[in-house]
Amino acid sequence: MAVPLPKIKSKLQGRKERSKSGMDHASTVQQDQWEKLQAENLRLKSELKRQQELYEKSHMELIELMVESEQQAQKLKTMHQRISQAFKHTIQIIQLMIDMRQPGYRMHAERVAEHAQAIALKAGVNKIEAQVIAVAARIHEVGKMSIPEVILSKPTEGLTESEINLLRSQHAIGAALLTKIPSFRSVAQVIRHIRENVDGSGRPDGLSGNEIPIGSRIIALVDCFDTRFMLEQTTHNAEEVLQEIEKQLDLVFDRHLFPFLVDRVRGHYQNSYRPREKSIALAQLREGMRLSRDLYTISGVMLLPRGTELTETLIEKIMRYQSIDPVAGGVYIELR
Repeated sequence: MAVPLPKIKSKLQGRKERSKSGMDHASTVQQDQWEKLQAENLRLKSELKRQQELYEKSHMELIELMVESEQQAQKLKTMHQRISQAFKHTIQIIQLMIDMRQPGYRMHAERVAEHAQAIALKAGVNKIEAQVIAVAARIHEVGKMSIPEVILSKPTEGLTESEINLLRSQHAIGAALLTKIPSFRSVAQVIRHIRENVDGSGRPDGLSGNEIPIGSRIIALVDCFDTRFMLEQTTHNAEEVLQEIEKQLDLVFDRHLFPFLVDRVRGHYQNSYRPREKSIALAQLREGMRLSRDLYTISGVMLLPRGTELTETLIEKIMRYQSIDPVAGGVYIELR
């Protein structure tokens, strides 16, 4: 049965309209999706820009912080240098004050410091502690500033028992003075125990063995050697002095540190070594002695040139200056 033409047209028209409607809907969906993609793209661009601005800001802040840190580091470095310089100046002032009380002390102290620091490093002491030991050695006789001049100028055989005890207490006295200065407290501890004996019979605290700071034990060894060999010059043979010290091992001195002293001495002094001059106290000056060095006062005035043979008049002149402008660096005489 044939379908009427109008009805066919109507169906076709309906299909076209539905197809057009579907296409319009699809187009609308695509448009929405496009708009969403554009919006997301804009959002991402905006976020990227914001992140870039944050990065640039953070980078600038980091640079500023680095610059500020560098400036602070430079300030700290400058401050540390000033403190270090002040510390060195304080040591020099203390040395000068000791030298005024006991002219010629400084050269002895410098030798002890040089040898003690080298031995400390050989014995495994770290560099910082070795430096503390060297400083302690440079000013280890600071306690003598509190001892009357009349006692310091006496020969050992002329001292009374109480005067001997006072001299033996000089390191504890000096340590007590230095402890009042915060930056010298570690140095003070080393100085305090220089006269301790490894068998516990020493002073001031009767410490023994490793209870005694290693710096104190090292300085005790070196000070004994330099005093006998360079100051008192009881012998011109370094081996003889070492033999005397060896007899006191395990009693006064540390046996384990002794080999380092032996190596140091043998590396610096030959058996035939003979000093050509000697530093002596003013009270020991005698007519006929000849100066081996120019004699200056603290203020730089030359009292006498090297080679001068002392007379009673010249000795009196030196003594007069001592009360107003003390001798600097000690009096050195020729050994004949």
